[in-house]
Amino acid sequence: MRRILLAALVLILAPSLALANDPATRSPVERDERGMRIYYMGFLSRGPAWTAEVTDQTRALQEAHLANIRRLAEDGRLLIAGPFAYDESDTDQSLRGIFIFDTGTRAEAEELARTDPAVRAGRLTIRIIPWYGPYGLTYADREAAAPAP
Repeated sequence: MRRILLAALVLILAPSLALANDPATRSPVERDERGMRIYYMGFLSRGPAWTAEVTDQTRALQEAHLANIRRLAEDGRLLIAGPFAYDESDTDQSLRGIFIFDTGTRAEAEELARTDPAVRAGRLTIRIIPWYGPYGLTYADREAAAPAP
């Protein structure tokens, strides 16, 4: 339940934090005066073709979904991906997981999201939202932000 509350908090606060810094006036990948920048967070939900049934087809689709995640992570465009860890007390498990993309625009993040086999098959849907987060989530950013030895 805490994870759902955290996700809801991000959804509520991200737009106001981003607007406070007026990200429209600068590139979303530039560090601002607060040491922050815009990333694109994707919230994955059950799609119209979602089923709890485990079949050869759903297993193959899951394997393709994970392979796509690895591909996007290896080329640096997907920083974070993972499912939510629900337990039996969570009555609504329709929100399935998150992606955090390192792209310059929402359109680029949406294009990457459409490469996901589970999204293309309708098993999952994804909603992309700009997220105002700390600069340094990418390996290149971490190296640039690290103090000199």
